[in-house]
Amino acid sequence: MKGPQDMTTTKIPKFHLRPSKALNFQIRALLLALTPLLLLSSCTGTRSWVDAPNANYPVSFSPSVRDSNGDIVSDEQLQKLGTFTHEHKSRHMLFGLIPLSKRHNDLSDEINEQVSKLNGQAIVNLKVQDFEGAWNMFGTMPFMGIPPIVNVVKIRGDIVRLADPAPSDPSDETPTDSTQTAQ
Repeated sequence: MKGPQDMTTTKIPKFHLRPSKALNFQIRALLLALTPLLLLSSCTGTRSWVDAPNANYPVSFSPSVRDSNGDIVSDEQLQKLGTFTHEHKSRHMLFGLIPLSKRHNDLSDEINEQVSKLNGQAIVNLKVQDFEGAWNMFGTMPFMGIPPIVNVVKIRGDIVRLADPAPSDPSDETPTDSTQTAQ
């Protein structure tokens, strides 16, 4: 049995707040191994573009359009006939470097078909929206760039024509010749 004087000579070990060299090495190795995965998990995307070089009708992102003389026709002068719609999917791998679908989409034929079907004269208020595909939602973050990335491109606009002028009411007309007045 130890006496009280033995307790004072017993050393209490000190606790170190720094990790040991072995643990420090393991943390560095883990960070080094995760660095490529962190770089690969960055933002990915697809590349595609649309145009309509052979469209027979004017297309505008604004609510107005120019007529054949170059004058602006405001939205008050236009009558909406229907909605132009187009949708396509853009698929790529390896951060958009490997296309799995065509990148260029020419909408000329589709615009010509939909506008002529409704006897329209233009498309206004065109909107282009890009949505992530369902595959992108499955938590493939550590593997980004490897599985295909799918984006859905939706394009919508108003098919319009010049509104017919309001028919004038003959009773509102004032006679210009005094012989046309009622007797």
